[in-house]
Amino acid sequence: PWDGTVRPTLVVIAKSQQANALFETKLRETQQSVTEAEALATSSLEQVRAAVGDYTNPESLLAGEQVLVPASTTLATALKKFMDSQRGSTGEAAKQFAQLGTQLRAAQNALQGEIAK
Repeated sequence: PWDGTVRPTLVVIAKSQQANALFETKLRETQQSVTEAEALATSSLEQVRAAVGDYTNPESLLAGEQVLVPASTTLATALKKFMDSQRGSTGEAAKQFAQLGTQLRAAQNALQGEIAK
């Protein structure tokens, strides 16, 4: 068995390096998810603000709310993925997750504020 070719999957690394690599992968995936959710929320907010106008027409308010609900659901899904991904992170990965969490909560607060109007 030792005379064969070396497989790239057979690698000896420190446990901390393995954990860091895992969190970096989770961080990249979560960043992508948050970026997509934030882009959807931002475009939905812009669309609703343009359509609603001065917030006096009940029909346009209802239509605006219907546009914001899918964006809110997408943000909630991204928040769940974020919470699952950040669990157990340390060091630099934890700092980056904290920044990402702040960014995600700001987008969610803006969306909820618009829905509350």
